[in-house]
Amino acid sequence: MPNTILQEIEKERERQIEIWGVQDFPVLTPQYYNSESFYMTDHYDLPTEHFAKHILEHRLNNDTLTYMDIFVEELCEAVSTQSDSAALRKELVQCAAVVVAMIEAIDRNGQ
Repeated sequence: MPNTILQEIEKERERQIEIWGVQDFPVLTPQYYNSESFYMTDHYDLPTEHFAKHILEHRLNNDTLTYMDIFVEELCEAVSTQSDSAALRKELVQCAAVVVAMIEAIDRNGQ
């Protein structure tokens, strides 16, 4: 992986901190902790984790899979972790890795 992508991400984070300072918003909406994961995904207008996996598998089987499909599925998994911060962190790292893969694909293919 080209270091330039991670350097760009680091530079962007530095820019964000310079503009807004360090912010400590909740990562997910606390009012939906300990409820069905459907409520959390619905709050963010996302498909449920199960449905996102179904979409991903369908598109994979039909040769129409995109990186955005993979990213949405990973994001839905992250949202479904609710208040389990260790699981949420793991899913967000997976989201970040998919985003880096998307940037790499753009750099390789211009799309």
